Amino acid sequence: MSYDQMRPASGQGIQWRAVARHWITALLVTAYIFAGSAWYALSAPNTYDAESVVAFGPRPGSGTSGDTMRLIVSKYAVYATSRTTIQRLAPDLGENGSFLNSATHATITADTANLTIVVRLNSAKRAAAAANAIAKSVVDASKSDPLLVGAVVSPASSRSPPSGPPRGLLMGAGLLLGVLAGLVTALALERLLPRIFNSRDVLATTPAPLIAEIPAQRSRRGKARRRGKARTGGLTDPPAAAFRGLGLQLLRGAQSQPVQVVAVTSPRNRGGKSFVAAGLAATLARLDANVLLLDGDLSDPRVGAIFGAVGPPGTADVLADRVDLQSSVQSTAFSRLKVLASEPVMESNELVARRFSSLVDEARRGFDIVVVDCPPVLTGDAAHMIVTLVDAVVVVVDRGVLTRELTSTESTLTALGARVLGVVLNHRYSGSS
Repeated sequence: MSYDQMRPASGQGIQWRAVARHWITALLVTAYIFAGSAWYALSAPNTYDAESVVAFGPRPGSGTSGDTMRLIVSKYAVYATSRTTIQRLAPDLGENGSFLNSATHATITADTANLTIVVRLNSAKRAAAAANAIAKSVVDASKSDPLLVGAVVSPASSRSPPSGPPRGLLMGAGLLLGVLAGLVTALALERLLPRIFNSRDVLATTPAPLIAEIPAQRSRRGKARRRGKARTGGLTDPPAAAFRGLGLQLLRGAQSQPVQVVAVTSPRNRGGKSFVAAGLAATLARLDANVLLLDGDLSDPRVGAIFGAVGPPGTADVLADRVDLQSSVQSTAFSRLKVLASEPVMESNELVARRFSSLVDEARRGFDIVVVDCPPVLTGDAAHMIVTLVDAVVVVVDRGVLTRELTSTESTLTALGARVLGVVLNHRYSGSS
């Protein structure tokens, strides 16, 4: 099942894709909470339950019935756990009266006259001593009772095993709480930082038309094979149809307003824009147009790697007036496609500001169509200068990009007066760009 099928169109229900997108954060939250619960469970001191049983019987000659006995025994349960009794015994036991009071419980066994006194402390010896002392106090109190008499039938042992804490239960609860917290965190991030995953998201985010979707690459059998396909424009793999559609959209847009120079950009790096620019240029070359693919992203050039072009000379050399355009372009596997690659340069903004307009004018005179691999819009000023020199701009967004990045890109291009031809949604592995 594809993600588009799994993800509700209305945006309702659990968005499992949010978990997949934010799984590292969800895992960290889960691990943090589980580690905290495990630390607490393992570091908490052992607790011991000391149990002392006092059995009551009718005082000889009193004729007390069983029902009456069970009714009277309840007052001894109150006596055993009363604050007065505990505060009186605590000093001799070396215990804090309030703490001992909260650690003492007394119950009456059903259908019997047996009173069970339980004291829970972090020492078996201290717990047994307290339980036996309270039981003895109860027996002493019963000596003046005209109807009942009590006796300790099962004194508390100082060798009882630990009764707590329930470490396994605590760690299990911590794991469950951590998983739930991780899911909630992932869903909250998805709501607070909405992303684009399909065509519906693009159309809901921007008024610009969605002009192409580059499908995901279903199999990757090594970098060498991907590079081999890239050097031929990728026209033997599934994205070929998408690039043909993109090329036709460009030509259709040129009917209303001429488009000779088109810039392909993205909100940020690694969005697949270089791959889309290369595919578009190769497609247009197959449609019998003389095409120049110009690498304008001087800080992170990728055109040369895609087509196996080596440099220098390249875009930076032409902008620096060291060589001319015609002697710098390189041939590709497509007879009508030339590329102007580049080496990374530090002063990219200065070179673009000084000479890019002249380079574009020269390229217009020498080629039918010029495709510019433009720098990302949100990462520097070079893109802002380039988009004002071209006829149209194509914005490439990769699957999972923040919606706010696309809206910021569109707002920036609109403010610069650029003509946005449309948006390309890139489902392909962006690292291959």
